[in-house]
Amino acid sequence: MNVLIINGSAKGKNSETFKIAQTFVAGLGEKAKVIETYNSKIKPCKSCFKCQKNKKNKCTIKDDTQKIIKKIKNADLVIWSSPLFCYSVPSTLKALLDRLTSLSSKTIIVDDDGETTHPIIDTFGAKHVLISGSPLPDRENSFDAIKFQFTHMFGKDIEMILCTEKTIFHIASAQAIAQHYLKIIERAGRDYKHFGHILKETHQLLSQPML
Repeated sequence: MNVLIINGSAKGKNSETFKIAQTFVAGLGEKAKVIETYNSKIKPCKSCFKCQKNKKNKCTIKDDTQKIIKKIKNADLVIWSSPLFCYSVPSTLKALLDRLTSLSSKTIIVDDDGETTHPIIDTFGAKHVLISGSPLPDRENSFDAIKFQFTHMFGKDIEMILCTEKTIFHIASAQAIAQHYLKIIERAGRDYKHFGHILKETHQLLSQPML
């Protein structure tokens, strides 16, 4: 399986959220390529929609985004590893998500719930998992904005792991608790490998506060 982790944290590989993503990949029994948005040149989208007007749906802005989009297209699974910033994603990751306009359908789709979206085009075949970590103790409402964006961009069946209390990974006296949580994350990876989704029972364990 060609797995790609897109790490949106300014902490890079020292990110707590990235640690969760790595553990999930270990549960998959796979290795992953990593893109760090803070170390990439990603210019903001100009909303010119030239990508919607050319035959190849190609963005005309020259930076690292074209290489990143190519890696996304070639992936079987894209894991979006994002800390929660102001109830959404960090700015460099938001810039990349904006630039995926070139992969969106030109047609507005009305889904069964009456919501309108510009879904990702069919030729974009990768599956997606969102992993987001927050220092807040509350799961309710904290992740609403990031959940909204990812379900509208990648479909309502996208798997999500939403971790509260992520700062516990850096507390020496709490490592037993952190390791217990990471074992459940590894189980989630095994679920995804064997079933194509995370089992309900595993989600229930992940939804429980670590403390």
